[in-house]
Amino acid sequence: MRTIFIGDVHGCNRELAELYNKLNPRDADRFVFVGDLVDKGPDSLAVLRQARTILEVHPDSVFVSGNHEEKASRFFKLGKHVEPWVTEATEEDWAFIDAMPLTWYDEDLGIRVVHAGISPRFLTAHPDAFKKIKDRKNNWRKGGGKVMKRARYMLRMRYVDQETGKMLALGANKPGDPFWADTYEGQHGFVVYGHSPWLDGRPRFGAGSAIGIDTACVFGGKLTALVVEPGSTPCVRPGEQPTVDGLPYRLVSVDALQKYSEPYDEEN
Repeated sequence: MRTIFIGDVHGCNRELAELYNKLNPRDADRFVFVGDLVDKGPDSLAVLRQARTILEVHPDSVFVSGNHEEKASRFFKLGKHVEPWVTEATEEDWAFIDAMPLTWYDEDLGIRVVHAGISPRFLTAHPDAFKKIKDRKNNWRKGGGKVMKRARYMLRMRYVDQETGKMLALGANKPGDPFWADTYEGQHGFVVYGHSPWLDGRPRFGAGSAIGIDTACVFGGKLTALVVEPGSTPCVRPGEQPTVDGLPYRLVSVDALQKYSEPYDEEN
């Protein structure tokens, strides 16, 4: 069984279809999406429907929540409609979104998926945090307490406060605060994440134990998949400078058909 991780789709339905076909999918493949299927792009509903079909064909697949799914669900339940697609989403679409976990971990591969990032210092202080949010009822959406509140920062964080270790969203960081993946050394598995769009269309390695695969498709970049073959793991030792060549996985991308949205410098 291959495990295929796919970066932020953001409504780019034609690119998702092209990437899926390019991967020559096998029935036994497992797809793991890093979140943000919706918003910004041309057809969020078409992406949701494709995702639901992928889950039917590949029932072991996982769709981790992004901040855009979390926001859409939260606002919808409050009677607010931020994006046009929300008014046309069905009960089945919302059930699919509400079933998305906050994080996913495969012990055999040693790979963890979060949408935006994690703070190693937070998880060192709260070693049972992942156990608390690994909940089939998805109580992470409304679970109380400091641990759960901080865990939800994993949907939006990009930086770590260099003094306190606090998780920071874009715009809340100060000069000198490091990008989280540059401080992460694999304490909680090799992390595959999205959220931070790499506008050059190339995945980004952190300190050797994380890779960002949001290659900015909605901004005119690429939609990228990381393919892990059975029995392998992309983990490398902390401090090594990883390259694609020689690592036990491969990257598959398709070009965006156009630029659908403009990037901006505030949290989004």
